[in-house]
Amino acid sequence: MGVLEVPGKLFLGGEYAVLQPNCSGLVLAIDRTLMVHCSEADKDRLEIPRWDLDLRDMTAPITEAMLPRERFVRSLFHATRELVGTPPTVHLVAEPHKRDLLRRDLGLGTSSALAVVFAQAFLPQEAPDSEAILDLALRAHRTVQGGHGSGADVATAWAGVSIVFRQLGPNRLPLIEALPTPNRLPLRILFTGKSQRTSEAVQRFLNLQTTAPRYLQSFLRQSEQIVDSLRYGLRGQTKRLVREVDNAYENLTQLATRLHQHEPIPPIFRTAIRMTHSAVKPSGALGGDCLLAVSESDRYLPQLQNVAQASGYEILEFNPVFRGRR
Repeated sequence: MGVLEVPGKLFLGGEYAVLQPNCSGLVLAIDRTLMVHCSEADKDRLEIPRWDLDLRDMTAPITEAMLPRERFVRSLFHATRELVGTPPTVHLVAEPHKRDLLRRDLGLGTSSALAVVFAQAFLPQEAPDSEAILDLALRAHRTVQGGHGSGADVATAWAGVSIVFRQLGPNRLPLIEALPTPNRLPLRILFTGKSQRTSEAVQRFLNLQTTAPRYLQSFLRQSEQIVDSLRYGLRGQTKRLVREVDNAYENLTQLATRLHQHEPIPPIFRTAIRMTHSAVKPSGALGGDCLLAVSESDRYLPQLQNVAQASGYEILEFNPVFRGRR
């Protein structure tokens, strides 16, 4: 079966909005990947050395006594297998490498990458970019997530490149369009040093349909306008890109207030970043994990980096991936 490799992801725009039908998001695939060697075997076995997991009995019942990572991996593996019906038995080894997605927990979509790899392993007759793979990965991932999630992270792992994503509704595959390679993208990815779990925030966001429907519609309209303008910004209009990243920050900060969460980025840091002809926003989560910062020009990036590092943020050395499978 060979080596399967899929990327992690970061949201440039449209996070949370993509949980609603007909709302768009821009998701950047990044050059940090999950690489898994897959071969047929007499019985299922899954090895993830980075996580100290060597699961030789994949039929074992899932219990609360298991560590969270093992419990999740087993649940996703079982969900994928059950959706296929009679898949082949496989031996999967997640191979450590220089840009391993599993090296650190940075909120880059590891669970989604695993969903795509499991789908590819259980449907070896399908091309990696077939809709059958996408459909299986989306359904399995949604099952273990309790029915929540937009699938944008799964779609990015499946596509292997940065995408425009649009959810169409229940029982329909999303629309996915590869983003063109930008002429310029003065971008830096920052790590906050803390992880953010989004399940509770996602549920509170979905509850806005009944608790604050007018606000929700306003948020969705603003998000859609930002996504559209960000797409123009990616065509080389970096000043526009900076402006819309700043608008995305504002929209997400207002959402955080509605969801009773802290502001995703300290206002003093945002102000300092703006003084470097740049803008910053959270990616996906409302605080924690990674931030995206963009500048009007490459010449401002050193200033941006100095401000970020002085404020305690780590500059992550990886880049978005555009167009074509690797």
